[in-house]
Amino acid sequence: MSLFVIGLNFRTAPISLRERVANHLQDVQALITKIVSTNLATEAVLLSTCNRIEFYLVKSSQADPVDIVNFLSVYSDIPQQKLQNCLYIHTAKDALRHIFRVISSLDSMIVGENQIVSQVRTASRVAQQAKTIGSMLRRIIDKGFQVSKRIRTETDISKEKVSIGSAGVLLATQVLGDLHERSALLIGAGEHGKVIAKNLFSNGLSELIIANRTFEHAVALAQHFGASAIPLTDINRYLDRVDIILTSIGGGEIVISQNDLMRSRSNKGYRTLVMIDLSIPRVIESNLQYIDDVFLFDVDDLMQIADQGRQKRKKSAKQAEAIVDEEIDKFWDVMQVKQRSNEIGNIFRHADSIRNGELEKTFSAMPHLTLADKQLIESMTKAVVKKILHNPISQAKQCAKTNQEENLNFLLKAMLSTDSKNE
Repeated sequence: MSLFVIGLNFRTAPISLRERVANHLQDVQALITKIVSTNLATEAVLLSTCNRIEFYLVKSSQADPVDIVNFLSVYSDIPQQKLQNCLYIHTAKDALRHIFRVISSLDSMIVGENQIVSQVRTASRVAQQAKTIGSMLRRIIDKGFQVSKRIRTETDISKEKVSIGSAGVLLATQVLGDLHERSALLIGAGEHGKVIAKNLFSNGLSELIIANRTFEHAVALAQHFGASAIPLTDINRYLDRVDIILTSIGGGEIVISQNDLMRSRSNKGYRTLVMIDLSIPRVIESNLQYIDDVFLFDVDDLMQIADQGRQKRKKSAKQAEAIVDEEIDKFWDVMQVKQRSNEIGNIFRHADSIRNGELEKTFSAMPHLTLADKQLIESMTKAVVKKILHNPISQAKQCAKTNQEENLNFLLKAMLSTDSKNE
């Protein structure tokens, strides 16, 4: 199968490099369209989250994964060797396993979190709009959703689940303690924002202020939770009013700088402030961590919380891995046959073309045959062709299932070649 995955994640690349790559991948549709239009792949989906940036690709016949690395190096303005040191490349069955594990949250920083499903759905929808997802990737991703649902149904992988957003809130409680009488500023009204808002209030938060690049989205989320909404341009006026600042917003531009915070803290009296930047690229200046009584965290700092949850779900994760392996083995066979089914079907079509040609010669030479005679002879020749081709077709399907490309190609070539001497 010409499937492969290329990407980097929180294990292989530091946040500084991930955000640098993400900065250059803002226009996802344009990027995956270019990959397909330049024949680097025939199908392309880009999954970009706070923890991973990876491409799901169906490789074109003339392309190689190295070509994609070269392309990304130029596109992201990162030296090829530096980028390549952080990349992983999975091909064929290993690529399929990786995609299933990602969608099932087995490869997540926090095993069992369920936001990855909506993130993959969004990536698929963008690829659909760009017309870069075809039958193979669509079938694989849909199957991945089925595998994820089965895992969540048959195991406790999502029991006491923690998302990146809820982990950020948990981190804030570890610093501040009880959130009663506390206030927070949430910058971002997307899926993470909804999770964060829910967890803040479930932990007793007294006041929440929500800002977003699209003000209407901030208003909608604020109304849902009984919070306040402000334009993103007004956040500096509220920095001295809150105990917690959480960000989960795209765009890559700094929204809180050191100067912004120092001006606000002169009014606030230098109380403890927890800042959690879940954005990739980060939108809070990293040097704020050196200010007294300011605790600044990013997504990589959530690893400690992630490790705690991972141990609790270790048994469930083992069961989930077994389900992935089982589903891969079955689905791989189906995909291998489907991918080559048209070529295998050509064997029948080729044989039927020869059969029809010989029938025409026979019928022309025997004009006395009745319609019933002709129908009987035609049925008989179809049965003969079907029986003769049964074993070769079975062998071809087996070669497709077991990825025996060389044997399959040899068999197809032998069966489809025409010997003019015997015509």
